[in-house]
Amino acid sequence: MKAIQSIRKKIKELGGVEFSDKKTDQKIRDQVLKKMNPGELLVDFIDNYGFGSFKKNIGFKTIEKIPVTGKNGLSEVGFIFGWSNDESGVKWHLEQLEEDTIANYFPFAEGYPGDCLCISTKMNTDKGKIYYWSHDDGELYLVSNSFEEFIKSWEVISEEQVDLSGLIGFSLDDDL
Repeated sequence: MKAIQSIRKKIKELGGVEFSDKKTDQKIRDQVLKKMNPGELLVDFIDNYGFGSFKKNIGFKTIEKIPVTGKNGLSEVGFIFGWSNDESGVKWHLEQLEEDTIANYFPFAEGYPGDCLCISTKMNTDKGKIYYWSHDDGELYLVSNSFEEFIKSWEVISEEQVDLSGLIGFSLDDDL
C-alpha cells in the first residue's frame, strides 16, 4: 500500500495527469487480468491513470540505451493505456505484441509513438522488470529492475530539454 501512495505522490509532484473521455471496460479488464497478472501495483496504476497523459513532459532514465533517448539521457513517457480493446487500451497492445512474438510482456504506456513500455510477467528473474519495446526494430530494452524504480526515475523535462532532432524527416528552422 505504501508503494501505491508513493506513486500517487510522485505523479502529483510531476504535475498530474489529464484524462481522455474514455471509460474503463470492466469486461476487458477482467479478461486481460485473467490472462496475465502484471502485479497489484501496475493494476492500480492503470485503474487510476489509464487513458491519461501527463500534463508536463515526463522523462525516465534507462538501464540500456534505447533508440529514442534524448540528449539529456531521458526518454519520454507517453499515453497511459487503459482497460479497452482499441489503440488506447492494454488488450489491443497485448495482441499487437503477441503478433510480433513478444509474449509475457504487459504493455502499460506508450513511449515514442508506436513503442510500448512493458512489464515482464515471465516466471523467472525477469519478472517485474520494465522494458521498452521499439516497434522499429522489434527489440526489447531494459529500462529498470522494477516498476517502483521506474517511477522513481521520472522527472519533468523542460521545454529546452525536449530534443526533436532525432525525429525522421523533422527539422526546425533557426527562424522559429
